[in-house]
Amino acid sequence: MESGRPGQLIAIVSARSDGATSLGLGLAAVLGARHRTVLVDLNRDNAEIATFLNADESKTVYHLAYNAQLAAITEIELREHLQWQDGFAVLPGITDQRQAGQITQLFIGSLLQVLQKEFEVVLVDGGRLRQSLPSALSADSVLWVVAPRPLGLAAFERAYRAVEEVTTIACGRRDLRPLRVRSAGFRRSPRLPELLVEG
Repeated sequence: MESGRPGQLIAIVSARSDGATSLGLGLAAVLGARHRTVLVDLNRDNAEIATFLNADESKTVYHLAYNAQLAAITEIELREHLQWQDGFAVLPGITDQRQAGQITQLFIGSLLQVLQKEFEVVLVDGGRLRQSLPSALSADSVLWVVAPRPLGLAAFERAYRAVEEVTTIACGRRDLRPLRVRSAGFRRSPRLPELLVEG
């Protein structure tokens, strides 16, 4: 990037398998029209971005992570793994569940550093959130996709509380700041935090 400032990181997660990939694809298309944008599939449960875009899966995030065991990720190596689709770059996710163990916290951190040097906007499909939000993903903004149905809201509440508890224990303070979000035709439960959370 010419400005020398790191690109904006936007992680997209969900408490259930509800819409993180679709939102990521939509945002990539919109933001890619105005900014140099990359969409990274770090969904360890169900990486679908390559499938939706009919992208080549011969060089994925797994291959990049495997190579990163021996040496740091370089811009040249990163470019070899990226594919361009409709105005934005794509780094496809894992193709086999056994590959998920290669995608470590350390790798994610170094990958995002390199991407933020190369792109104005870095979108990450984090998929279904488990017990914690990887610290590298929460550096800028986190969009939390919630289905406005009882199961979706209950899953969101459980996952949010688990992340909040881990964050409080690890950092000794609350790092999640709720933002106001309106949803047409949907009343938010007063017990739940807002749907969009910034790091």
